[in-house]
Amino acid sequence: MYKINKKLKLGLIIRSSKKLKFINSKINKNHINFFVFNKSYLNNKKINRINKKKYFYTIKNPLKYKSVNKKNLIIENILL
Repeated sequence: MYKINKKLKLGLIIRSSKKLKFINSKINKNHINFFVFNKSYLNNKKINRINKKKYFYTIKNPLKYKSVNKKNLIIENILL
């Protein structure tokens, strides 16, 4: 799809088992516009320094949501 339409926004989903070396290799790719990280990366300082758009997923606890509400969170099955 990206080869057909270069304006298409592409993201990369990073699971918790990926190492920072892999993430660092993908940061400088121009065709990747945003990253989706597991919640285990919420307090990682190196991840917070990335200048691209970041989302975090699998937040199920309302208390955790309230403590980090400044970040872009994807929430599963939660009522606030």
